Amino acid sequence: MGRQAYLNRLALGRSPYETPERPADPTAVPGNPTQQRVSPRYADGYVQHYDERGHPINPESKSFGRELRRAKNDILSTMGIVVSEEGNASGLSEQQKIDMIATENDYGLVMATLDQVSVFLGSWWTSSLTGRIQVSLTW
Repeated sequence: MGRQAYLNRLALGRSPYETPERPADPTAVPGNPTQQRVSPRYADGYVQHYDERGHPINPESKSFGRELRRAKNDILSTMGIVVSEEGNASGLSEQQKIDMIATENDYGLVMATLDQVSVFLGSWWTSSLTGRIQVSLTW
């Protein structure tokens, strides 16, 4: 049974429910929760960091994730999907914002009406000519 457990561990690795083994590192400073170990696998001198429980962590990845979330929030705020607290510093009250949106909607309706009228006036003669040709061909 002991041999089978050893082979399973060798083949499958450590279970995620097991506590990781503490590496015998003489350079580890007591009281320092993060340990470092230079990986022999990478030639660029990559240093693997470990938390206080011995799990591998990457502080650069965490800082990159924070920057990425900040960039996503900036984009969503710019698109108007998310309202950030920084974007609310324009000094306008809620009623002023509502009035601005209502004015914007009114201008949009006027522009849509002018567009429909110009399309009708611009294409009226062609539809009239087409109707006359179709009537004269049926006789």
